Amino acid sequence: MPMPLRMDRPRPPRPRPHPRTIPLPPPQRRAPPPPPPPQLPATPTTPAAPATTATTTTTKTTTKATTTTTKTTTATTKTTTTTTKASTTTTTTTTTTTTKTTTSTTIAKSGDCLSTGSLTKTKVFEWNVYYQNQDASGIASVVAQLEQTPDVIGFCELTLSDMASQATQLTAKTGRTFALQPGRSGWVGYGTDIYYDTSKWEALKGTVRTASACASVGGPRAANGVVLKEISTGNVMITGGTHLSYCANGCDSTHQCELENLYDVIEGLKAEYPNAFVVWMGDMNRAIGDTVLKNLLEGKIGSRSVDPVDDVTKAQSSYYSYSGGSAIDHVFASTENYILGDHGNTGQGVTGYTLSGSDHFPVYSVLTFCNA
Repeated sequence: MPMPLRMDRPRPPRPRPHPRTIPLPPPQRRAPPPPPPPQLPATPTTPAAPATTATTTTTKTTTKATTTTTKTTTATTKTTTTTTKASTTTTTTTTTTTTKTTTSTTIAKSGDCLSTGSLTKTKVFEWNVYYQNQDASGIASVVAQLEQTPDVIGFCELTLSDMASQATQLTAKTGRTFALQPGRSGWVGYGTDIYYDTSKWEALKGTVRTASACASVGGPRAANGVVLKEISTGNVMITGGTHLSYCANGCDSTHQCELENLYDVIEGLKAEYPNAFVVWMGDMNRAIGDTVLKNLLEGKIGSRSVDPVDDVTKAQSSYYSYSGGSAIDHVFASTENYILGDHGNTGQGVTGYTLSGSDHFPVYSVLTFCNA
């Protein structure tokens, strides 16, 4: 395995290695004691659809949640058609003189398959473990501390000489059987390496692609892509991710290039599995409000149009343990055919301290999805 190059941001002198949490060197000015770990965000609730009343000279239609009541009074010939699909209720009333359509969506991200197809619930977890961290056991212990073990794990900056050994440690610590994604035979750049629970998922395909055309900073970047099929339902999910360069003064063109490399991988897999749900993750070195990520949410990478995504961690607190600040680790998902459950920071780690050798804190998201 070629040696990774210098990483993306300057690091302070690190203290003597220790398998557990270790304090960082103090800042130049005296700082208050570290705060306790942040609490997990409350599980979001899905609001009921507002009542909508539409009135014409001959027709009155009322739609509330997923219940539809239609009253029609007219002396003329009339036809009434009511169609209900998944979370979307559409009522169309037609007379000889008027047509009125009212649509009410009862969940945030709708799709026919949410009510008519098989559903998959999964927990995805992303963590930048720090490129010099070789403590596979300590990394696995952080995962094992979670109340609910993730089904899919994405690690950034994992540079073990034997990548399969991390799956062995995850299996030993969590009691579930984990495997490394297919296609990850050697280190080709900083991406998001995927580990998955083999009792839940079957890996259909995997790949890693270097962003060789990009002017990456701090070492080459890579894009991981994996196709997983849930054993119990047959639902397919495309996952993977990347780790964007760190540029102190900003480098939108470099980040766009690295994201295009990722989307070349995702779109290639999507062409083979067109109904698959997509969820990918990584260290973006950008806050969710930065231009590059705002454009990505809208389906744009520079001048290129791509499928838009949703931020499904919605993190507000800091995950960077040296200096605090906005979250730069994210999980993104397709914009439909899912229900978002618990998400955010796992609650592990305290600002000013490393977490089992890492300078980042993990993020996660629980998603229930279906194949369109």
